[in-house]
Amino acid sequence: MANVYKNVPFDLTTSAAFDVYTCPSNATAIIQNIQAFNVDSSAVSCFVRMKDASDSLTVIPLAAKSIAASLSAKLNDGIIILEASDVLQLQTNSAIDKVSGSVNILEISRSDQNG
Repeated sequence: MANVYKNVPFDLTTSAAFDVYTCPSNATAIIQNIQAFNVDSSAVSCFVRMKDASDSLTVIPLAAKSIAASLSAKLNDGIIILEASDVLQLQTNSAIDKVSGSVNILEISRSDQNG
């Protein structure tokens, strides 16, 4: 097993759902923090979702936060676990090019060796 910390930056350039991170097929990922910054002069709503690979990529809502103008916010209230091939998505209500940030992830890969 290998543990790798990752910092995945994002810039939401559309109001459509954006795939921020896909867990590798040989790993589990622990999302520790999703930090977002609103560069706009009005509040923006952000939504966190997971596409569940074990359930035909069903989209599961995880969190929703409003970020006030020119402020940052932590989007997740607790850790989020992604299993193999699950996808972390972010979306805003209407803002384009107004929210950016980063996701802090601990990726735990399974060993390819037996025993």
